[in-house]
Formats: sequence, structure tokens, C-alpha cells
Amino acid sequence: MAKVGRAAFNSSRMRFEALGDANKTITSAETGEVYALTVDLTTNRTITLPAPQNGAYFKFMIMADLDGGNLIIQSASTADYMIGGIAHQDSDGTTVNFVQSNAGAAADVMTIKGDDDGAQFGSWVELVSDGTYWYYTGVVHSDQIPTVA
Repeated sequence: MAKVGRAAFNSSRMRFEALGDANKTITSAETGEVYALTVDLTTNRTITLPAPQNGAYFKFMIMADLDGGNLIIQSASTADYMIGGIAHQDSDGTTVNFVQSNAGAAADVMTIKGDDDGAQFGSWVELVSDGTYWYYTGVVHSDQIPTVA
């Protein structure tokens, strides 16, 4: 007999997907997914989010070198704005910046830069939606400051 109130083993785990060499368009059915960039970038890689949906959540982790390409996370539409902030620490460990945007900024594209000494292993960004906006937070360790515009 099943125990009431106990979550199924698999339902309590996050789904993980390694991002390969191709661009990715995420569907709303993939909410809750954790994506890891596990291949070195020599060109830009674009990830397109689905339309905002209440409770949708995605996490992106950088587990490869971004020395030759940028990781670009964009909204499905230019009307789907990103709001939030990313802590950025320069690779030398001495300079700290905070990159942010609000609802009035009309930001719909986030670029984690890979030029020179690009984003390093362990950098991450999370996005969650309330059905109207994509709210983001994260930490990026890189010589290049991420942009959200």
C-alpha cells in the first residue's frame, strides 16, 4: 500500500540536460530543467525561452570554456521582458559588478560573454516566470561583464 503524502522518487528530482553544439529552443513542457553548457564554445550559442508562464523555471550552468563564443539567452518575443540582477566578478577576483534590469528596461536578451577570458566553470543563471516576466538571478565569473538588454 502506498504511503499518502510521499512524493514519488523521480518526481522530486530535477531534470538535467547537457547543451551540445546546437542552438536550443526550450518549450514550456521543459520547465524545471537544469541545462549545463558542457562543450567549449567557439561560436555563439543561443537559447530561446518559451513564453512566460506562471511558475516556469530554468537554470543554466557553465561547465565549459566560453573563450570563443557567447551564451545568449533570449525571450521568445521582444515583448517578454527579463527583470533581475546578476552578480559579476572579474576573473582577477578584485572587481565586482552588478548587472540589472527592471520592467521599464524592456530587456529581452541576456549575453554571457566568452571573449578573451570568458565565463568560467561554475557560473550560473536562473530564470523563473510569474506569467508576465522572466525574473533572473545568477553569478558569473568572467573578464567580460554580462549584458541584459
